[in-house]
Amino acid sequence: MNRELIKTSMKFFLNNTRNTLNYKDYLIDSFKIKNEGYIFQGITKVEEMYLITAYKKGSNSIIFIYDNDFDLIRRTHLYNNAHVGGICYDDDSTIYITDKHGTISAYDLNEVLNNDLVYPKKEKVDVSDKLINIFGQTACAYIQHHRDLLFLGNFNKKEKSILKIYKESKLGKEFKVIEDFAPLVQGITLNDKYLLVSSSFGALNKSIVSIYEYDKEFNLELKTRIKLPPMLEQIHLDHNELICLFEINSYIKKNKYDDILILDMAQLLE
Repeated sequence: MNRELIKTSMKFFLNNTRNTLNYKDYLIDSFKIKNEGYIFQGITKVEEMYLITAYKKGSNSIIFIYDNDFDLIRRTHLYNNAHVGGICYDDDSTIYITDKHGTISAYDLNEVLNNDLVYPKKEKVDVSDKLINIFGQTACAYIQHHRDLLFLGNFNKKEKSILKIYKESKLGKEFKVIEDFAPLVQGITLNDKYLLVSSSFGALNKSIVSIYEYDKEFNLELKTRIKLPPMLEQIHLDHNELICLFEINSYIKKNKYDDILILDMAQLLE
């Protein structure tokens, strides 16, 4: 497929609004939060705190920690300057973050909440096989945890992203691989019935959240799509609320977009 056709098909997916829902009809709340020159990437919730990963050229990557109203509690710097596209929590005091060159790093939650600088609590895990980014390099772009499984994959604008599923206790061995997963994936989140995928690319294109129903073999059936503002990054499902994180205010002069949108998941699935 030539570059112009790839570009056209990508824009069509993001901007084709037929049979898509408008996020404004399901909006519960929204927030603007200062990025301090960093570019927001990943979000997860731990108890009543939101953890947001971000990077900035020439600086260590960072985790911003906010309370339930997105008032800043503290900043925790990571040991590296990775893109940190995804973050998740496993309910057992482990924070997983995507690292460089198709690896993931595990951090101790207590250290993240209390230290100014943190290092992984064990060796990085290489999950790079088949995960190629838009520059032809190995890269893990997103990650999510559910039950005893880790879900992760790449971002690629030339072809659909790959979703890899691992049992947390066997991170070196893939449990399932879905090679033709979804376009332009920035993040995923799920509960016991639904898997949600955020897709975006560029400040001029809308973002899309696709909601799939899945079975025990992780066969996916598309239920609906939601259109949102540009440059949606990771999403996080917190009971009946869908938390959406955006990076667009790092790329435009006027801070006209919200950084966080919270949508009513129960109403979306009525």
